[in-house]
Amino acid sequence: SAVLEPLLPIESETEVALETEVLDSNFLYSVLAVAVLPAIFEEILCRGFLLSGLIGSISRKRAIVLCSLLFALLHFEPVRIPYTFAAGLALSWAAVETGSLVLPMLMHFLYNFLLFALVRFGSDMPAASLPEQAGQSVPGSLSETILWVIIGIVFLILGLSLIRIGIRLLGGKKRIEIQQ
Repeated sequence: SAVLEPLLPIESETEVALETEVLDSNFLYSVLAVAVLPAIFEEILCRGFLLSGLIGSISRKRAIVLCSLLFALLHFEPVRIPYTFAAGLALSWAAVETGSLVLPMLMHFLYNFLLFALVRFGSDMPAASLPEQAGQSVPGSLSETILWVIIGIVFLILGLSLIRIGIRLLGGKKRIEIQQ
């Protein structure tokens, strides 16, 4: 769909073959490869090592911004930098506020899983039927935009709630520690 095109740039034949293999293979294997493992290892690298090291040498805000930028650049796709940077800001802030990597790992997993589900099952999504359900005559692109704004608001509320719960459960620590 046109909504996903900026998130999924054109790839080489090898990348397309690998992506097809992962997306078309066993569902649990795909979730593990696309959502679980990247969430764990990228959070250990970016928030566990980079962010905790940066916080020791520069201000908290600058550390969050710099870590988020490095996280975006780590993904090697210039077209996705704004999206990945925004996600990195949320993940870094959650890590700093909770003092743990658990919540950022969960958030990262949910983000990756949502993108995976949209790619794997996206053709079955009823985005075009939104106007008919509402009884309005809205062009398809506007209805998709409305749908994505609603989904974004829901995930923003869910994410902020998770951060708030995480802060409460983890005692509101103000520094990062790698959980072992």
